[in-house]
Amino acid sequence: MDEDVLLAVAGERGVVCMTIVPPAEGRIKYAGTFWRATADERIDEGEIISVVSQDGLVIHVEKV
Repeated sequence: MDEDVLLAVAGERGVVCMTIVPPAEGRIKYAGTFWRATADERIDEGEIISVVSQDGLVIHVEKV
């Protein structure tokens, strides 16, 4: 992994800023920046999420 890529910490919280509708990506705001995000279920804009894992520049999340 690129050393310049911020590592997301599992369990930390963020907010959805573009609805995530699997299998498509959405967007979240986490740690002061915007990220591409995936989830196992639909998560609507404005909902709070918890980080599950990270794959490169994509963060996998779940509803809180």
